Amino acid sequence: MRTLDEMREYFQVDLRERIVGLTPYLTGLDSLGGRQREIEAWLAQNNYEKTDWIALDDIDDLFDFGCEHLVLVAGGEGIDDESEAALRSALTRKR
Repeated sequence: MRTLDEMREYFQVDLRERIVGLTPYLTGLDSLGGRQREIEAWLAQNNYEKTDWIALDDIDDLFDFGCEHLVLVAGGEGIDDESEAALRSALTRKR
């Protein structure tokens, strides 16, 4: 597992400060909606339940169908121009 600072290094400098944490690993949630539940747990643990959030992930099955908080990236490729544009668009919508 990577630290928060290590994860921030993957992003352009202007996006790094917007990455606020890493989710806990909740056992038994490796299926439909599991990663979304981990995010929701982190939000609850840190008193951010009413805060807008965005997740970057390469597996949409780990989120509820149509999750408006998910920006899908290509597995194995990570953040490319298309996913960066989608992320920036999502961040603009959330302001």
